[in-house]
Amino acid sequence: MHSLILRSALVMMALVCASTLASDVAHVQLPGGPSQEKIGDPQAQAIADAVKPEVQTKLGAAQELQEYVVEKYTTQVVAGTNYFLKIRTAPNHYIHARVFKPLPHTKAQPQLHSVQSGKQLGDKISYF
Repeated sequence: MHSLILRSALVMMALVCASTLASDVAHVQLPGGPSQEKIGDPQAQAIADAVKPEVQTKLGAAQELQEYVVEKYTTQVVAGTNYFLKIRTAPNHYIHARVFKPLPHTKAQPQLHSVQSGKQLGDKISYF
């Protein structure tokens, strides 16, 4: 009876440890992989602001930027950082912008890679 209780306790401990480990692994960014989605912050907004004229050019005159607020974003560390930004351009209108920020030692400015229009707030930010 005592060994059955001990065995049950060990199984429970193993399950708790496995569950905790799986939870921690789910939140780890893999090298070269995208980060978890984050809420827009001053750093992401500054990246977006640096490429705003290029964003407007890519979208064309037909799509006016009534607003330009980073709502959410993800990052990908490469030889610099890719920012995948969800930007609110008008009430209930969003775009996704991919911006590359070079490594600091290069002293280079962020570079707009591409823009996707017609996005919704609930659309997942993914690599493009």
